[in-house]
Amino acid sequence: MYRIEEFSAAVHVPFRDVTLAVVLGCASSGALAQVADASTGRGPALLDEVTVTGEKVQRSVRETASSVVVVRPQDMKARADARKVDDMLRDIPNVVYNGSVGAPVIRGTDGQGSNSGSGAFFGGTVPRARINLDGHYLSYWESTFGGTSIWDVDSVEVFRGPQTSAQGANSIAGAIIVHTKDPTFQREGKAQLQAGNLKSRRASVMFSGPVLDNELAARVALDYSGRDTFIDYVNPRYSKGDTDTGLKDFNGRVKLLWTPSAVPGLESKLTVAHTRTNRPSTEAAAPPYDKLQNRTLTMPTFKSQAWTAVSDTRYDLDGMASINNQFQYTDGKTTRYSVPWTNGGGQYRLSGHFR
Repeated sequence: MYRIEEFSAAVHVPFRDVTLAVVLGCASSGALAQVADASTGRGPALLDEVTVTGEKVQRSVRETASSVVVVRPQDMKARADARKVDDMLRDIPNVVYNGSVGAPVIRGTDGQGSNSGSGAFFGGTVPRARINLDGHYLSYWESTFGGTSIWDVDSVEVFRGPQTSAQGANSIAGAIIVHTKDPTFQREGKAQLQAGNLKSRRASVMFSGPVLDNELAARVALDYSGRDTFIDYVNPRYSKGDTDTGLKDFNGRVKLLWTPSAVPGLESKLTVAHTRTNRPSTEAAAPPYDKLQNRTLTMPTFKSQAWTAVSDTRYDLDGMASINNQFQYTDGKTTRYSVPWTNGGGQYRLSGHFR
């Protein structure tokens, strides 16, 4: 596997020293731990509770029976080279990506489904792994040829194993639940620039703050990233045409949070997102693999774009129960670019009479 080295403009603050105590279940070990805390003047280290919402009920990981891994903001911050959600999932056990283009394979089940590439484009396919982004289930094209950015993401829940009871159809392999950060009533913002080899580049910006004090808040997040392919197409007959083998991703998102003081307990959130992506069908090298070359005659590419709007409304009935409602709108388009080729063959015409 080849990793693209990048140089980030972000400044990373080193972690503070944390004392870890291993409890062996005996009284003497507990006493030693207490003595150590007394000698250093520190109290016991308290870990934040990790909550899971992918099963439609909010509870801690400890209380969740399903096999789930939660990726949090501190995990994403530690990976300066990560741009997309799939970059963070490659190190999770039982989750495999067969290449830089494609859906995850979870516990041996391919998330793309039975078809891929041109077969899926012309014949259709049904994904086997659900990817839920802020309540919107990504289509096959959004999940396979799209790039779900980790910029301004709050958490990623990875369920390994069938989730049809909680996520519905097309989740026999598992489900990936992505939550982006909500608007805040305190002004905040951040930005980043990255550059690297293969013309790798990335620019991101986020701003959040109040529009009406304590009633309406907005959050805007923009992220663009791109790079050239690491494959050299060396066939003299290679035809480029209108294809573009570079990888490009744009993710834009606007969130509005409304908490009217006239209606206590009511919370309404509107999320509008736009994505534009460009991907080759695959990034694959031919033998000898270390040269990263391919002798194919052409490489079809896919351009996808999508608009998504999700409206979430919640009304809390004095803490006893709540009413939740969600509306969604999605409009997407995927275009496949390819160049016809004959591999040097000729066309012959026969004429005459046959009896």
